[in-house]
Amino acid sequence: MVRVNLFKEIATTEQRQEVLDWYHLKENLYKVGGSRKRIKYVG
Repeated sequence: MVRVNLFKEIATTEQRQEVLDWYHLKENLYKVGGSRKRIKYVG
C-alpha cells in the first residue's frame, strides 16, 4: 500500500499554511463568541 500525502499534492506549502491560518481564525472566532456577522465576513 502506497501512502500519499494528498495535501502536499493540492497546493504549495504557503497556500496550505494560509488555509490553516484561515481555519484557525474562524474556529477561534466561534470560541470567543464572535458575532454571526463577523464570522460570516471571515468565512
